[in-house]
Amino acid sequence: MELLIIALTIFSIRIFQQILDLQKAFNYFKKNSRIETKNITQNNLIEILIPVYKEKESLIKSILFWNKTDFSPIFITTEREGSVENCESLKLIQILSNFRTIHSPNLTGYKATQLNYAIKTLNLNDNSYYAIFDIDSRPDINVFKYVKENSIEEILQMPSIFTNSVPNYYSYGSAIYQTRRVFSFEIASMLTDFSYLVGHGLFIKSDISNKYNFCEKTITEDLIFGYELSLHKIRPKVLPFLDSSPVPNTISESIKQGSKWFLGDFLMLKYLKFEDIFLTKDIHNILFRYFHIFDWLFGSISIILIFIYGNLYLNIVLWLLIMIFLYIHKRVVEILFQRKFGFREILAVLLRASLNSLAPIYGIYKLIISLFKIESIKFDRTNK
Repeated sequence: MELLIIALTIFSIRIFQQILDLQKAFNYFKKNSRIETKNITQNNLIEILIPVYKEKESLIKSILFWNKTDFSPIFITTEREGSVENCESLKLIQILSNFRTIHSPNLTGYKATQLNYAIKTLNLNDNSYYAIFDIDSRPDINVFKYVKENSIEEILQMPSIFTNSVPNYYSYGSAIYQTRRVFSFEIASMLTDFSYLVGHGLFIKSDISNKYNFCEKTITEDLIFGYELSLHKIRPKVLPFLDSSPVPNTISESIKQGSKWFLGDFLMLKYLKFEDIFLTKDIHNILFRYFHIFDWLFGSISIILIFIYGNLYLNIVLWLLIMIFLYIHKRVVEILFQRKFGFREILAVLLRASLNSLAPIYGIYKLIISLFKIESIKFDRTNK
């Protein structure tokens, strides 16, 4: 019973922390959104980089999106998919657009390898930004004018709002749930604390890219990149513009995607430099980050256990906290999705939240079987 009380106490603290951080994020956007600088002080060059690997349907949609804008991204293809002569992605880009391409010669490696090669190839001057987006990113185009004219910071991050393309309860709940997390955790962390970065909607000034490369040993290169910069006291500026990104359509795909994020966080010490961790005063930040990682692993499990084994008092308190938790999502839906928060939204969020521990459990399972040499951990892109 004592463990259930501790779990309920942690849940209550997290709930009220999220209320405060959500309001902090909304206030930040209200204060900074669509700032028009009368005296333009910058004329930054921006190169938009989009890595691509065997994503035909998403690539076609991406090309159509960028064709409708005044901007010309650089698509980074890879030898993993085929040589210059037979890479399907490269052929599609050349047929459907006049966009520039960089073909990375890597036969191994992931997104980080392609980005590092492209950045090294371009070698922009110091008054320039690399803007990194995924193939399925749909950013607010106004962000480029804002960064070009106003920005001097070394790292800029667009927050994400998530969307679902398949109308089932789980994917809809995931879109709401993940958007809520961006505004009740990620933004506050980036504004005030040790945090990771997100690999889409990410603007990196060229001088930073010359000093710090993306980690090529993991698919979660954005997490490690953010942690490394945090340890060197390089903090991101949160941009007052949103990048739209889809969630996986099925529970299984969502679990696979989430397991990669979990392992990227769980194994961060494997990829960070020893001297960066232990020769700084940020050990407590890393420990606190691990608290959040384990909260992800045990969170929904502990809530279910309280329902099953908790007494009447614990269950009453738990239901009150869940009502507050749903109210947080209600604010997200009404303000960001601009929809009413009805019975459908309640069911979608509860379904998504109840299964939240499955992704880290699957991640731990994949880690264990890899340690026993049964099957290596493979970092393949999740279908959406």
